[in-house]
Amino acid sequence: MRFADLPALHAPLEGGGTFKGLVTTPDGVHQAIAFLGMSDEDMTHDQAVAWAAEHGGLPVAPRPAMATLFANDKASFDGNACWTGEVYEHDGSYAWFQHFLNGNQSFYGRSAKLRAVAVRLIPLTT
Repeated sequence: MRFADLPALHAPLEGGGTFKGLVTTPDGVHQAIAFLGMSDEDMTHDQAVAWAAEHGGLPVAPRPAMATLFANDKASFDGNACWTGEVYEHDGSYAWFQHFLNGNQSFYGRSAKLRAVAVRLIPLTT
């Protein structure tokens, strides 16, 4: 997809999902965030990974994408805490989450129950 083809924020994206913003990888690849949905129930991190995959998304959104969702559309998440796709690097029994009430990101035991979010990241060209 090209930058010039991006719709306005919160508009539908070709191929499914709603455009929620941009993230850039450490190697400079710009990506559009296609929001596919949030679970209706809380679930463990492993369940959230499976839920996101079942809904056509990444196995739960990475931390930068979740921060962008908070920045651009926090009201849609009703203050819920949602798992990210990242396991805490110092202890695999924890994973990172995004809190949509205050914007905080922290890690929590993977057996805890939080919401799941499904997104696709679409690489962009000029």
